[in-house]
Amino acid sequence: MKGKLFFSASIVLCVLFTLLFMSCYQTGKLGPLDWKLKDGTLTISGKGPMPNLKGYNSPWKGPIISVIINDGVTTIGDYVFFEHNNLVSVSIPNTVTYIGSSAFKRCNNLYMITIPENVMLIGNEAFEDCGKLEIINILINNPIQTDAFNRSLSKIFSRGTINNSILYVPPNTIEKYKASGWDSFKNIREGTGIQ
Repeated sequence: MKGKLFFSASIVLCVLFTLLFMSCYQTGKLGPLDWKLKDGTLTISGKGPMPNLKGYNSPWKGPIISVIINDGVTTIGDYVFFEHNNLVSVSIPNTVTYIGSSAFKRCNNLYMITIPENVMLIGNEAFEDCGKLEIINILINNPIQTDAFNRSLSKIFSRGTINNSILYVPPNTIEKYKASGWDSFKNIREGTGIQ
């Protein structure tokens, strides 16, 4: 009897260990890109565009606390981080030129985002319903013309974000931002919110 009990307990422990290990470390492909999720940090690397996803179809499972997108990735696909509620921080490289529609929608714990200087387009609702988004750093010297792309800021950011967040823009660009449709942000400052 003790032998069967020990054997059963050993199997249960092996299964639990395997499930725990799998939940802490995952890898895969997303189009031409590779991804690795380990201990809550998702790292995406490779060269080329990140494909669009449909709603809840992200290939990684488990809580994501931070995302590191490495140099070489050129776009952030639609819905890629949709409703990843544990996401707090994102690192986006200068190689990214497009942030997709609903890419970070409903990432309720996202606190700060830095939009690199080569981004030319931000999709609809990219940062919609990011309730804790307090700091937006934009490193683009020539602001994205929101009207030129038929996107008003209220279609990219939630009204609460526009009213309550701090938008940091590069030095000597605040007037350009205000003239380009970014004046709906109640709090625009020159400099950076990066600590």
